[in-house]
Amino acid sequence: MHPSITEQLDGIRHVLATVVAPAVDDAYVADVLAGIIGTIETLGRWAEVPAFLRDDARRTADLLVVAGITPPSPPDDPLDIEALVAHHDAVRGLLEQSMAHVMNDVDACAAMALLFAERSARFPLINHRAGMQPATRPVNRSGGSDAHPAR
Repeated sequence: MHPSITEQLDGIRHVLATVVAPAVDDAYVADVLAGIIGTIETLGRWAEVPAFLRDDARRTADLLVVAGITPPSPPDDPLDIEALVAHHDAVRGLLEQSMAHVMNDVDACAAMALLFAERSARFPLINHRAGMQPATRPVNRSGGSDAHPAR
């Protein structure tokens, strides 16, 4: 079916970047718009999320096993996204609850450090473009905001 969700998001991003952005004169508004464009670009990678959740839950479950903790079983239906999210949340929550135990186990602690280091590189919804910074509201020398009073 066309346009797909990804194609729609890319089209919106393209219009904002090529039509709206050049017409924006205010630096703060341009910065906010750049953040929105980056977010839409990132959301265009939504189809990568289920595979990431499956892989991250599996890797986190493997870490729990190293620590001697039994993780919950994955969902039976690999196409049930809500069950996949719930499973991922449960596994990550169990890791959070078990952190003191994991930190006291040398092998589990090493596995956790590796998991966290690799996780950020695998996470599909992080915008890895250089220089991408969150928008900040301009502040005048008296400490007040120079932004529009309605904000």
